[in-house]
Amino acid sequence: MASAEPDPPTAFDAAQMLGFLAEVDELLVKAGTPHALHLYVAGGAVIAAKTDSRLTGDVDVVSEGMTPQLRAAVEEVSRRHRGLRSDWLNDGAKLKRVNVPVEPERIFTGRRLIVDSVGDRYVLAMKLLSHRHVDEADCEMLIRSLGITSRAELLDLIEQAQPRARPKPRCGVLRRRPARQRVPLPARIPPIRWRPVLVDEPTAPRGSASHRPPRNRESEALECI
Repeated sequence: MASAEPDPPTAFDAAQMLGFLAEVDELLVKAGTPHALHLYVAGGAVIAAKTDSRLTGDVDVVSEGMTPQLRAAVEEVSRRHRGLRSDWLNDGAKLKRVNVPVEPERIFTGRRLIVDSVGDRYVLAMKLLSHRHVDEADCEMLIRSLGITSRAELLDLIEQAQPRARPKPRCGVLRRRPARQRVPLPARIPPIRWRPVLVDEPTAPRGSASHRPPRNRESEALECI
């Protein structure tokens, strides 16, 4: 008998996210967490908090604060809701933090859990640097929210977020000119080999002071075979 396939990951909206965070807060209180944990989040959760139509599969934490107690509470909440990822609240995005000032916006306030957004500019910078087509709609929404009107402003934000970064304009909000077509290479490029070429040295008259026995000198030449 074939085993049942696991449920696909559940995507949730802002109202559901707030409910999950409230459950985590309740578990932290019951576990005796001595003080409030303050998290800063980015990614799709920030977009979901701004619009009813946006769903997300997880909440990306970009700050410290994911304590063992908090991780245990997150896993407990996931067991209560079918299809919810066990790491629906995680700090994997810390590796993608950018050099943009945080502009906190409160998302959730509990007794032992406080969650703030890092701000629209921070989120936009992370999404621009990720070069993902799936982020185009989010980028466009954030650009409108921030009042950005030119490509130069986007490039300045990227430079601020990651100095010396060279943006790869895969995201539609940066792409303005068609990419140049590359000239296809031949299927087989002839190998280049070194082949010795023998050159005779001129000899001085026999008996002269500069006379030396004739010999061959090997010079190198590149020949394409």
